[in-house]
Amino acid sequence: NSNQIEIDYKGITNPIASNNSKESRKYNRRVEISIIADSNAKLSVEPI
Repeated sequence: NSNQIEIDYKGITNPIASNNSKESRKYNRRVEISIIADSNAKLSVEPI
């Protein structure tokens, strides 16, 4: 269900690493996806 998925991109506004080097900037290029589960639903995650 589309209202149960939240996507947010925060690389510029909320970095998780410093932007001082190419190596550390790669950690800030990310997309965070949250799946909001129904309290009665079972949630399973399969590795990709």
